[in-house]
Amino acid sequence: MLWTDDLWLAGLFLSAFVAATLLPGASEVVLVGGILGGKNALSAVAVATLGNMLGALTTFFLGKFLGNKAGGWVGVTEKRRQRSQAWIARYGSWLLLFSWVPVLGDPLVFAAGFVRLNFFCFLVFTLLGKLARYTLVAWLTLGSVQLLV
Repeated sequence: MLWTDDLWLAGLFLSAFVAATLLPGASEVVLVGGILGGKNALSAVAVATLGNMLGALTTFFLGKFLGNKAGGWVGVTEKRRQRSQAWIARYGSWLLLFSWVPVLGDPLVFAAGFVRLNFFCFLVFTLLGKLARYTLVAWLTLGSVQLLV
């Protein structure tokens, strides 16, 4: 039983990591499936947040060190990059609280690296946003389980 839990957590980590890069992913589905299957919600939230944060760090550093070249490799258009940069310039680090939002979040993280946003601010706001998202998904899932019982 422990081995399957470890394997599931590894899959959740990988899913969360990929979801935070410029590649498509849906780690919430894995998280919800595990919780509905009886996995520990606290462990799941911690692992998903860690994986997603490490994926965001990867995206941030791609933006910081490879800029336009890396964005072109994964299909980030110039218009999308400019829009993300403008939002970060206008709203600052606080905008990274929404780095979890599908389609919008990953280019924001990339742009934060590209504009060389303060690394500490990036870490704090991105981590808070991602932790809040996974906590909310787990809480809603646990609430739905209680309604079904």
